[in-house]
Amino acid sequence: MKILSMLLFISLLNLSCDPVHENTQSIDDDLHEKIKSEEPITFDQDILPIFVQRCISCHDDFDSYLDASSYSDVKSKIRKILKTVVETKTMPSDAQNMPQIERDLVEKWINDGALKSLTAPHPLIK
Repeated sequence: MKILSMLLFISLLNLSCDPVHENTQSIDDDLHEKIKSEEPITFDQDILPIFVQRCISCHDDFDSYLDASSYSDVKSKIRKILKTVVETKTMPSDAQNMPQIERDLVEKWINDGALKSLTAPHPLIK
């Protein structure tokens, strides 16, 4: 089910992209605005797409250390993620491929409480 959800997410993400030309400046501008705004940064909306693009090739649900697509797994290793992604920049292993603006967004998300989403969970779900 988890893999099916990921494939659906990636498919939807691909549909929203311009197949001919990706406007990275526009994406960077959007991320800068998101960081400056008071709007909450959430795992589901803001961080998961970055992790899918930058981390999931190594850290998937088959990785015994971290499944970067799982909020609960990411949340349980939040200090390690802060250190390796933001502070020492040793992750992703090909660190040049992760723009600083994405690192800044991850840092703000963590510092603001690492919210999962803007919708409240069902009271029976923990």
